[in-house]
Order: sequence, then C-alpha cells, then structure tokens
Amino acid sequence: MDQRQLRSAGALYPYSHPQGLYGIPFGMALALVGLSNLHRPPAGTWLVIAGVVSTLAALAGVTRYYRVNFGRVTPMRSRQTRCLVAAVTGFAVYIGLDQLGRALLGRPPEEPVSTTAAAWAVGMLVFYAIAAGLRVHHVAVWAVVFVAGVLPIWGTGVDREAVAYFPIAAATMVAGLFDHRSLVLTFRSYRDLDLRDGHDGA
Repeated sequence: MDQRQLRSAGALYPYSHPQGLYGIPFGMALALVGLSNLHRPPAGTWLVIAGVVSTLAALAGVTRYYRVNFGRVTPMRSRQTRCLVAAVTGFAVYIGLDQLGRALLGRPPEEPVSTTAAAWAVGMLVFYAIAAGLRVHHVAVWAVVFVAGVLPIWGTGVDREAVAYFPIAAATMVAGLFDHRSLVLTFRSYRDLDLRDGHDGA
C-alpha cells in the first residue's frame, strides 16, 4: 500500500474520524464568547483582541498540522452535505431546546440551572450522531455537560449563561482530543498494514 493508497483508504476520515484538534481553536472561540459576554469582563478590549489572535493562530497551526501529517483530503459531495446537515440540525436542536427550557423555566430561568449548557450538549450529540456516528467519549463528555446544566448549581446571577460557555469550551476541547486520538490510531493501523504488505511481498 503506497502513500496514495494510504490517503485513499483514509478518505472518509474527516467524518468517520473527525480532525479533533480543530476542537482546540473552536473551544477557544467559545471561551472567548463567554468571556466577552460577562457583565463585568476581567479585562478590556486588549484581551478580546489577544483571544481572537490566539484563536486564529491555533486554527492555522491545526490546519498546517493535519495538512503535513495526514495530507489534503477532498471529501465526496455527499459527505460534505452530511456534515452540513449535521451542523445545521445540531444547532437547530440547541436553539429549540434552549428556547423550550426558557419558555418553561422563565427568561432567565427562575431555577439556578443552565439551559444553554444542557441544550448545547444535546445539540452536539445530535451533530456527532449524524456527522460521524456517536462514540463512547462523545456520550461521556457531553453527558457530563448536560447533567451539569440541569443541576441547580448555576446561581441566578446575570453571568449565568455567559459562564456556561466555559465548560462547553472545555468539553469541546476534550472531545476533540479523543477524536484526534482515534484518528491517529486509525492511520497508524493503515501504516502497519502497509508495512506488513511490503514485508509479505518481499
């Protein structure tokens, strides 16, 4: 199995094994959203600018890493459509559940819970189920966020929903690291197969 065949064998990996390190800049962006929406942010505009620059730098670094180590893959149009549908559906589920929770509990919720955290967790599970198939770590990570969201631990302050983005950001990064590990193990198995094939053919 040569390099071209190796890349062909992994052509579906952005969907069956997501490029999880993208969870790092995405998580950073979510944390920045939470920070900028605090009633009294801990720092001024310079921190937001630094956060944006750091997020873009992380995004560029991750893109380069995958291009160098895994090659450039152009998924089939059907796969691109599936990922788009997953993203739109997951976000719609998040919005719908968040609004339902607010309708039932008040706006903001009278109970010290976070509809944002709980609804986002469900939306992410829907996204993964459609885009790549749910894995154990997806369920574990986002179940923790959901349970945290429905527990009465959030208080009733004005920063409740902004603070919710911090555990969401952390969960995004953790799930992404597990996705990346799965991707690395998959490609390692392809390389092992390549070595065995070469040995058998000698």
